[in-house]
Amino acid sequence: MNKSQSFQAAADSQEVTEEEEEEEEETIMYERECELLEVKKDVKQPQTLGHVLLKIVYDDDVFGARIVASDGDGNSVCNHLIAMQTKLATESDGSYVWSALDFSLDPPAYRTFRVVFSQMEDANEFKDTFHEGKELADQSEILEMTGLKPQDYYYGTGADYEED
Repeated sequence: MNKSQSFQAAADSQEVTEEEEEEEEETIMYERECELLEVKKDVKQPQTLGHVLLKIVYDDDVFGARIVASDGDGNSVCNHLIAMQTKLATESDGSYVWSALDFSLDPPAYRTFRVVFSQMEDANEFKDTFHEGKELADQSEILEMTGLKPQDYYYGTGADYEED
């Protein structure tokens, strides 16, 4: 093995280690397979995002909960924080609906999701964990800033004290 191959092997093993560390650091509050749909105002039937692995994870960066979902190929189809204004609604069929600023799209967009579980206890556990996420959002004051430009919510002028 020459130096270049040796360096590449070391780099590859380092990448795996960093990925494993990221997974270990992720605190999973909830994890189940389910059917995820996107509800659009102008479309009668919700669009299926597929059979996904849905997780609610604790996000150390904001001290709150994040909902993430990936399809069978590992592609992200949902990635957003549970904010103070995020509301969970129960549908007549036992599914749940909520809206959030979703970062799985580029650029991020406000989307409405509907989740369908095969087991009622999975649905109930999702609801309970979602409400835990709402409590974290309230404690950490996590807000969604939809439709605002940075200058709309920036209050300072650059100095926090008066100059003499």
